[in-house]
Amino acid sequence: MCKWCRDEDVGDEVILKSAESPFCLDAKAVLNLAICRSDKWSAGIGAWVTIGGRQEPLLITERKINYCPNCGRRLSLREAGREVQ
Repeated sequence: MCKWCRDEDVGDEVILKSAESPFCLDAKAVLNLAICRSDKWSAGIGAWVTIGGRQEPLLITERKINYCPNCGRRLSLREAGREVQ
């Protein structure tokens, strides 16, 4: 288990990496990459872009994952065929 896939963070988006780049005049484009776990039986990795300090993302994508991209810990118990106890 690593600092990005702790069970204490289930229900939150945990930012893995952020990057900024100049965009059109004085605005900035910001790319965020995060692990998203709504419960302990599913996981996804999401990326979104905001431009010019807007709170609402302009582009969003998410993919389901089974393992933490950093430490390799299995995150998606539902995919393993286990039942909730």
